[in-house]
Amino acid sequence: MFFAASAEQPPAAGLYDLVKRAAAAADRLGFTALWLPERHFHRFGGAYPAPAVLGAALAGLTENIRLRAGSITLPLNPSIRVAEAWAMLDNLSQGRVELGFGSGWSPNDFVLAPDCFAGRKAVMQQRIDEVRRLWRGESVPFRNGEGNDIAVRTYPAPLQSEPPIWISATGNPETFQWAGAQGFNVLTMLLGGTLQDTAERIRLYREARRAAGLDPAGGRVALMLHSLVHPDEARVMDAVREPFTRYVRDALDAQRHASAEGRALDEAQREKMARYATERYTRSAALFGPAANCRALLREVQEAGVDEVACLIDFGPDDALVLEGLPHLAALRDEWNGVPATPPRSVPPDVRDGAFPSSRPRGEGRGGEIAIVGMSGIFPGAPDMDALAAGLAANQSALVPPPAGRYGAARPALALGGFIDAVEWFDPEPFRLAPVEAAAMDPHQRLLLSAARRCLADAGMRPEQLAGSATGVFVALYSDSYAARAVDESEPLAATGRIHALAANRISHAFDLGGPSEVIATACSSGLVAVHRAVRALRQGECRAALVGAASLLLSDGESRALRGLGVLSADGRCRPFDRAADGQARGEGVCAMLLKPLDAALADGDPIHAVILGSATNHNGGASGTLLLPNANRQAACMAEALEDAGVGLASVGYVEAHGAGGAGDHAELAALAELWRRQGEPRIDAGIALASGKAAMGSLDAAGGLAGLARAVLAVRDGVLPGQAAGGDLEADNPIAATPFRVNLQPRPWPSAAAPRRAGVHAYGLGGVNAHVIVQAPPRERRAAPPPPPERPLRFPLAPEAGTAAGDSVVGDFYDYVTRDGHGEFSETYLTLAPFPQPVPGFSWTRTMQEPSRHPQHHRLLLEKQREMRAVAFDPVNFSKVRRMLDIGCGLGTDLIVLAEAHPQLEGVGYTLSPAQARAAQRRIQARGLAPRLTVQNRDSARDRFPGRFELIFGFEVAHHVADKDALFANIAGALAADGHVVLADTVAGTVAPVDLREVGSHTLPRGDYARLFARHGLEIVDCVDLSREIAHFLADPQLDAMLADEARAAGELGRTGSFPLAEAVQRSWDAFGQALSEGLMLYVLIHARPAAPGRDPLAANLQVMETT
Repeated sequence: MFFAASAEQPPAAGLYDLVKRAAAAADRLGFTALWLPERHFHRFGGAYPAPAVLGAALAGLTENIRLRAGSITLPLNPSIRVAEAWAMLDNLSQGRVELGFGSGWSPNDFVLAPDCFAGRKAVMQQRIDEVRRLWRGESVPFRNGEGNDIAVRTYPAPLQSEPPIWISATGNPETFQWAGAQGFNVLTMLLGGTLQDTAERIRLYREARRAAGLDPAGGRVALMLHSLVHPDEARVMDAVREPFTRYVRDALDAQRHASAEGRALDEAQREKMARYATERYTRSAALFGPAANCRALLREVQEAGVDEVACLIDFGPDDALVLEGLPHLAALRDEWNGVPATPPRSVPPDVRDGAFPSSRPRGEGRGGEIAIVGMSGIFPGAPDMDALAAGLAANQSALVPPPAGRYGAARPALALGGFIDAVEWFDPEPFRLAPVEAAAMDPHQRLLLSAARRCLADAGMRPEQLAGSATGVFVALYSDSYAARAVDESEPLAATGRIHALAANRISHAFDLGGPSEVIATACSSGLVAVHRAVRALRQGECRAALVGAASLLLSDGESRALRGLGVLSADGRCRPFDRAADGQARGEGVCAMLLKPLDAALADGDPIHAVILGSATNHNGGASGTLLLPNANRQAACMAEALEDAGVGLASVGYVEAHGAGGAGDHAELAALAELWRRQGEPRIDAGIALASGKAAMGSLDAAGGLAGLARAVLAVRDGVLPGQAAGGDLEADNPIAATPFRVNLQPRPWPSAAAPRRAGVHAYGLGGVNAHVIVQAPPRERRAAPPPPPERPLRFPLAPEAGTAAGDSVVGDFYDYVTRDGHGEFSETYLTLAPFPQPVPGFSWTRTMQEPSRHPQHHRLLLEKQREMRAVAFDPVNFSKVRRMLDIGCGLGTDLIVLAEAHPQLEGVGYTLSPAQARAAQRRIQARGLAPRLTVQNRDSARDRFPGRFELIFGFEVAHHVADKDALFANIAGALAADGHVVLADTVAGTVAPVDLREVGSHTLPRGDYARLFARHGLEIVDCVDLSREIAHFLADPQLDAMLADEARAAGELGRTGSFPLAEAVQRSWDAFGQALSEGLMLYVLIHARPAAPGRDPLAANLQVMETT
């Protein structure tokens, strides 16, 4: 088994979890050896700079498996240190060390020993001899600090008298021959070569052994192959595609630094080489998929003379899948070696779960148990906690149409939602606030203050009892929806009233609380992360009590429209968690507060106790999901397992899980995480089962308040002995991830099984950005006495300001380009109002500054124009212009492309359409000034509505189609005007999501890959080629000066009398900035499309799908 994981920045916990778990599993599954590499100063393999250190860690986790250095770059390491370190490891491992050596190849590695690079092979050979002599106990001369040569003998003495020696060799036949003549073994790989090349080098190795008087059949040759053997081929190929490509790209990037030729390759050449190499190695140099897929390659490997395969497993696939595949890899090994067939052995649960020493504080004993002594909340359909308990029993949906007037006269984006009635009501008097100050506050802050006061009352406390105490405040809050409303910016009090960071501070100030005061914003996991922070602060003595609060209100319809455009929301507003018919989330709002104290203190003080928090955990998906916004089942399972460990209990003692379950794509990952948790816990038999439900079916997703809402449901469940139901959904496919586990969706409320004592529940949440959180709660140790009545209130009404309007609809694009068109645009210069591909980020470059003020940034403007020209050269490369007479630009802007092409090809005539009257006028002036009026015309027309005039051999558009909502109308127009032998050339955006991305506010409507392919096919167009420029465009859009530019633009807009149009311009500019982030994360793509009319009788759909899905 071979390891060579990439090292990423920033560092993340658990970097070596897989290597530890895999090593322990390999030991138990009977693998021969672990290869421990040495890599330096590059992401490729950079996680392993010190193989002896790694070997020491693995020696304590294994018993029989050999520990092979694979390999030590000997010119970088003094032989005396190698002998010492590996002799020590030989003792620690009870004599299981084998030594592999290499001469090194990357010049950058030799910053550790620059004088050794030129003669590195000779240095390696000399130092191998020194290491072997020192290992045998001989004294070897070395120079000391005084310049004298002294005989040195190393300690400790190793257990093995002579360890096996391996030489790393790849492309150089001489290295194979030298290793053979010395009687050493060889480790090789195929990156940069073929199996046929390797077979010839092995032949030379055997002949060299014979010539040296050694048995030619002796000595061993190991070949490294990427390996993920598993019966589910589709799952494997989906899992390895992206990480294997990244591995090959990183390997080639690392190797190219070793030669002048490699350093001379440009980005496009490197990418082409990486894609070619990935495809070739996937087919011919990797063990991927079922055993049947691997046998042919193993036969070829065996025929080439290879003695053993070093299976590289940690090249990037999900850890859980890698571990799941190890028994299948072991079974393939046994089959190939003629071992009688047995069912694949499973990875032991303690190994799979990573049962290694943990640095997390544990919740063992009452010193770590935290009591919930007070609760208050307002939820959809439940104005207080008693109503919430009644709602659990009724199990009915509280999703209703938005309150009248909440979003003005416009039709709201939400058909249904979970709304509360208290948004505009607040009593400022208990908090010593003047009404004018309360009126300037974000309603989130007002409701949090009231919830905190009611929470204290529920705990039987008056605020003055906590005054001056070390009580912490931890608030979950991140909604900016109040900022979308027309707040009076001139009101000084509005500043403090809207700053989220002050929400917790305001509670601390109002009640004179001296403990930590923090706001937590991790999206939908914020509430549970706040609980986790409070639990840790209490355990560590940072505070004696902790108020945890959360609030989220739906004050902006624009926020919901954006989510709807991203395909996040359910079409009918209903949430169906864990259901085959689920189509998205419902939204909701709420506020909640809980008062926490150490259980011992709560019992001593006689506090009423709702429930006890036994343990909690949080973690992040890291890069495991591939993108920022997708959940990861394995990391969620790890978080759940850590919470159980922190609580000191096992899964078998948990009777209920309040799930995140939002009715979206994440539901499957959450179910898979629960199944993985069960496997990690040893697949315990739980006769009563574990009930599973999500409150979002009744209330919707409460964003920052969702975690506390879920915790409140779980607290009532363990306190009152009722398993909550789920108001909708729960109709899972037969082969769902939890089918073989004890978890079952609990559709109707029912009594908690009487045999289950104490009652325990888990609560889970994950955030959009990848933060997972899990909390374990238990029934209170004694019956809670009746809560006192809530404190008296005399609320005043603070009406919400109207929501600020934003231009929308079909006029958005035209309005924006009217705004950005200046008087000077009527004079011709080669100005393209499009993006440009930058192979690498350009320090100091700001695309907004460069486009706004080209004369002040001449160098960057030249670079911009150069890259825009290059992109057009690529886009138009398939077009034979000698056969083109008429061209059409479907969104021509200032007509620059038409003008440049017409001047380059005198036979061309052209038409351009633009939604902007100002652009049409400027373009016509430019055309006339260039003397091209007889051949070119630009019209203020809509390409989706206005018929194109005649037939065209070339129809093109740069960054146009995504602006068109009615794409079928656009493409029907294109197909109707395209000549039979014509070309369609587009620069366009494609969504990497499963649903369309519809951002009407900025006039952008983007289809996913599959829908894009189907759109072309519906109109008889076959996509011939698709070039992905996403990374290059993302580099271009990285704009650190955006805010400064927009500030200047706002001033200029005021001077030009265009203030009313500036908000739209700002929104569009910021949308491009967000688009750059989305490109970086794979959520969006920027592509160059070349399409042609499909041949008569040919359905182009399959071809289109293949092109788009492989982009």
